[in-house]
This record gives sequence, structure tokens and C-alpha cells, in this order.
Amino acid sequence: MLLKIFPYNKTLFWKDWKLTRLLFYLAAFLIFWDLPMNYFRLLNQIELEGLNNLWFERMLLSPLLLGTGSQIFLIIVLPVAAAALLIGEERRRKTLEFLKVSPYTIHEIFFNKILVGLTVILAPYLINGLIMIVMRLAIADLAAGYQVMHVLNWFWMTMTLVIAFFSFSFLIGMVAGTTTVQVVLTGIFMIFPLGFLFLIESNIIILSHYLGFDGYFSILRHMENIAEYLVLPAYIDSYAFGRMNMINQGLILLSASLGMIAFSKILFDKNQMERNGEVLMFKQLETFFKAGVAFCTMLLMGMMFARVFTVLGQSTALELVIGYIVGLGLGWFIPNYLIKVRRARV
Repeated sequence: MLLKIFPYNKTLFWKDWKLTRLLFYLAAFLIFWDLPMNYFRLLNQIELEGLNNLWFERMLLSPLLLGTGSQIFLIIVLPVAAAALLIGEERRRKTLEFLKVSPYTIHEIFFNKILVGLTVILAPYLINGLIMIVMRLAIADLAAGYQVMHVLNWFWMTMTLVIAFFSFSFLIGMVAGTTTVQVVLTGIFMIFPLGFLFLIESNIIILSHYLGFDGYFSILRHMENIAEYLVLPAYIDSYAFGRMNMINQGLILLSASLGMIAFSKILFDKNQMERNGEVLMFKQLETFFKAGVAFCTMLLMGMMFARVFTVLGQSTALELVIGYIVGLGLGWFIPNYLIKVRRARV
């Protein structure tokens, strides 16, 4: 019964592992360099220069509180890259079509990709977390910097974040037909709720200047507060500054991840493998996609035209209208062109 729910397949697992193992080795090395190796360097520096304990504690704890750029970079890039290789790259290589006619079931293919993805993104953190715990227990001087609980908190934060980013990119991969499209759409939709509201608010302010009405709408402020909960990178900031209870935030991310994986399975079952390599896996989404790109590009170009001409001291409503027309044209032409080109190559 358990194997029916979680159909582990050794052949599928190792096939996907070979595709993503370089990410695992690279992530494990980078985390080791940023944390355990850095701690050894700090210990040597303390012995040589006799720096104060307060500085030492701050330097030890900062990486464990997601306080370094490399930590944030890896939390975002590692899971997105893993999902892109497991889905987008398989589509580009047409290997998913081969798997569909092989003896493996769709359930097996999907589950083993999830299992490999979680292994690749979690194992580097787990290994380095264990190393840091052993270091803390074995080296007395580290007691002044961090405790075992700090390491466990760090692993909880990073685990919930990377799983959420992986699940999100994996979900995007269910509707994207190539690696590039999957990565680009992941980046766009990762910040889309706040980005879209920013475009709307900016254009309202510009229009209010030309048309003479109050450009402040309190509902937009309320929507921005809600949208923050829909933007994954905001949770990194929330963890680092303790804006939400760590356990509650982690449970929210894990629950959302489970929902995204479940929805991904539904979409994966409906994928038409013959569309692998196209921009989108579902033809029904193409019109919505083109209209969405056109509308957002229209808002962006209108805002840019208005601000450029404002700087030049020649801003009028005409420039805003021209920006809207140019943006609408580009926003409709580019996705249309990409869809046609990719379809011709499939």
C-alpha cells in the first residue's frame, strides 16, 4: 500500500539524480565554505588578533540568521535550478515523451522527480548542519558564538524556504514547455503580486497628475499588505527580521508547498507530451498569456515614457498614451512571435 502511494523507483531516481547531482555538490560546497569553513577562519582570526567576543558572536550568528548574500542567493537559485533541470530540461531533451511510453507510470515519474528534487535541495543543508553541530560540541570556543538550537533553527528556516521555492518552480514547470520559459516565468510570478500592484499604483498616480484627481487609494495599500504573503522572497526577509513566529511561518510555507505539489500532480497528469518544447504546455493558456503580457507591458512602457519625458521637462498626456500604445504592441507581438517560433521547432 505504501509503495502505491510513494512509488519509489530506483532507475528513475538515479536517472534524475545524474541530471541534478552537480547542483548538490555545488550547494554542499558553497554552504560548507560559507558556514563551517568560515567558522574555522574566524577561530584562527580570534587566536591571532584576539578580537572581542561580541564581534565573534555576531560573525558566527549572522549566517545562521540568513544574514549573508550567499545564503539568500542559494535559497532562491538552488531549488529553482533543480526544478528547471527536472522538468524544463527533460522537456527540452524530449526525454519525458520517452518516459511516457516506457513501463513507468505517470505517478512513478512524478514522485521520483519530487524525491530527487527534495534530496538535492535539502541534503546539502542537512550535511552542513550536522557538521556545525559536531563542531559546536567538539570546539569549546564556539560556545561563545552559537548553540545547537541556532543550527536547528537555521535548518528549519532554510528547509521550509527551499521546499517552497522548489514547489513553486515545479508548479510553473507544469505549464512551461522549456527550461528557459520555466525559469523566466518562475522569476516573474515570484514577485508578480507586488510587481503588478506597483504598476497599477504608479500608473494611477501618473494619470491623477494629468487628469487632476486624487491618486491615493487606500484599497491598494491593503492589497499590498496582503500581496506580501504571496511573494516568496518576502519570507526570507520575514525570517531574518523575526516578523512572524518561526514555527508558524514554516508551517505556512510547508502547507503551501504541499498544495503546490498536489496541484502540480494534477497538471502533470493533464500534460500533452507532444507539446514539450513549446512555450506553454496548455494551448488554452496562450491567449491569457499573451493578453497578460500585453497589459503589463503597456503599464510598464506608459510609466517609463511618462517618467523619461518628465525628467526631460516635456511630459504631457500624449507621451503616456504613446507609451501605452508601444507597450501594448510589443507585449502582444513578443509572446506571439515566441509561441510561433517554438511551435515551428517542435
